[in-house]
Amino acid sequence: MMKTLFLTTLYLGLSFMALASADPSPAKPESCLVAPVLAKHLPNGVWLGTSADGQKLSVVFYENGVAQWNEGTGQAPAVALYSWEVIPGVGGCAFLQMTDQASGTTYNYGVDVECNQIQLIATDFSAHSLKQIKAGDGEKHRQLLSGAWGNTTYPFEVSRRKAPDMEDAYLQYQFSEDGTFVRKLGNGNRKLKEAGSYLVSDDGHYVLLQFDNSCITVVALKYLQLDELVLQHVLRCEDPAFATGRKDFYFNKL
Repeated sequence: MMKTLFLTTLYLGLSFMALASADPSPAKPESCLVAPVLAKHLPNGVWLGTSADGQKLSVVFYENGVAQWNEGTGQAPAVALYSWEVIPGVGGCAFLQMTDQASGTTYNYGVDVECNQIQLIATDFSAHSLKQIKAGDGEKHRQLLSGAWGNTTYPFEVSRRKAPDMEDAYLQYQFSEDGTFVRKLGNGNRKLKEAGSYLVSDDGHYVLLQFDNSCITVVALKYLQLDELVLQHVLRCEDPAFATGRKDFYFNKL
């Protein structure tokens, strides 16, 4: 799913261009600050554009080194996760390295600097455009999300009629201000508890759950007002009875 990029942003007058996979190029002496500048500002918003086949595209760079690539529209866009890192190169140059977490394929984008432009240079000159959108809902949603939330509807896909012990099934999240979370789920017979860390995207549209077992779940934050919350995601669990496909989960604050 990895595509070539042309990234444009008005933020600090910087522009980014990525045309395909390439090795880093030598840089001019004045480019010694490229690496920290690139690492700081890639997560500063959401990158929107159109893919080569005409699909709507958004890319979110999280500060923990995870990049979320969303392609398509509707209730379930195609989502891929990458690890991203800015690598210093020769003469102060930097390049962006992205690794597909599913396949392990790594893409390197070389960087060159000219005036107020940063270009990620490659050998393939096909490209499409992405524009960085700054939004302020992320911090507001981080504050509203803090606390304990209980699911208000039956959360799983195993029928309660076929599995009477699921009558009292539950799903809860506890989001703490320090960026950690705990998920509790189960029924009268079995109780499961999972923990990890979370990040809210700057536009406030996504929550990235990184579990202590290294599993990562991308959650669409569909609604959040006062004591009401709607999350959309796939619930993965070691017990199939508590696993689901992609669906909406409705919560009230506990």
